[in-house]
Amino acid sequence: MQPPAPDGHYPFDAIVKNDGLRVDGRAKATASITVTNDPDRGRVLCIDHPYDDLWLEQGVGQYHVVDPFTISIHAKSTKLDSALTQTLVGTAGYKDVLYQCLDIYLDGKSHLNFRLIRALADDYLHVRSQAPLDTGRWYHVTVTYDGTGKAAGMQLYRDGQPLAQTIEMDNLQG
Repeated sequence: MQPPAPDGHYPFDAIVKNDGLRVDGRAKATASITVTNDPDRGRVLCIDHPYDDLWLEQGVGQYHVVDPFTISIHAKSTKLDSALTQTLVGTAGYKDVLYQCLDIYLDGKSHLNFRLIRALADDYLHVRSQAPLDTGRWYHVTVTYDGTGKAAGMQLYRDGQPLAQTIEMDNLQG
């Protein structure tokens, strides 16, 4: 069986700085994001400010509660601030129907977190890795969701291996 085609793939090989920062002509980044060459990964985006963003094409990452999906990203965090989170992937779509979004981030202790949110503060799913990720190291981070509407259907992976995780919230009503 052939796996499904991805909704989006952004390898950063064709990063162009023209009317802002364009990634493969389809995604756009805030002007404060810089492009650098990493000895392990090639061309990478350096996201170093609290309000740095990379916007993907409209509709990418917008799923319904019954849609299974997988999201993968290569990421390296070089800072640890116990008061801040570091968003790896986040959406904020469907705001006209409450606040439906997904959120993949490192918390202030560098634990990987994955949330599917219908409405904060009590209508969402949330899983968190039991062990933190080391700063200064590249990881291939993957999250999966099976479309069941339950936190047990969410899984975190690091470099292709499932992570031990805890369920922080399992109350998705929408």
